[in-house]
Amino acid sequence: MRYLNILTLVTVMTVIAAFSGCALPEEPVQVILPAKYVGEQPRKVSSPENRFREPVTEDRTAVESAVELSEKYAAITEEAAALASSKEKLTEENRLLKNRITALESELGQTQKELTEANNLLREMLTELNTWKSNVLGFQQEMREADKTQLEALLKILKLLGGEVKVAAETNVETNSSAGN
Repeated sequence: MRYLNILTLVTVMTVIAAFSGCALPEEPVQVILPAKYVGEQPRKVSSPENRFREPVTEDRTAVESAVELSEKYAAITEEAAALASSKEKLTEENRLLKNRITALESELGQTQKELTEANNLLREMLTELNTWKSNVLGFQQEMREADKTQLEALLKILKLLGGEVKVAAETNVETNSSAGN
C-alpha cells in the first residue's frame, strides 16, 4: 500500500515537473525507504466479497471445510430457532400484558368514579351531621328554657293556691331567672 502511494506521488510530481517546464533527470531516480518497510510485501486489498471469509489455510481439505461450515450453520440455525421461540414468547407475553392493562384501566376508572361518589356522600353526611348537632344543641337550650318557665309557672300557681314556698327554692328560682335575663 505504501509502495503504491509513493509510486503515485512520484508519478504526480513527474507530471507536474514536465508541465512546468522542468527537465527530467538523466539518471534513474533511487527511492530510499526506511528500514522497517524494506522486505515488506504489499498487502492484498480485500474485496467486498471476501471480507466475511476466513483466511484459507492450506492444510485444510474441502471435506473439513464443509464439515466446519455445516457445524457453524447448524449452530446458527439453532440460535435462530431459539431467538424465534423467544420472540414468540415475548410477543404472547406482551399481548397478555396489554389485555391485562386494558382490564385494569377499566377497573381503575370505575374505582375512581366510586371513590368520587363516596367522597361526595361523606361531605354531604358531614354537613348534615353538623346541622343536626347545632339543631340538637339549640333544642336542648330551648328545652331548658321551657322547663324553667314551666317551673316558674308552677311556683306562681302554688303561691296563689296558698302553698308554702321555701326560701331556698325562691332564691334558687330568682337566681335562675336573673341569670337567664
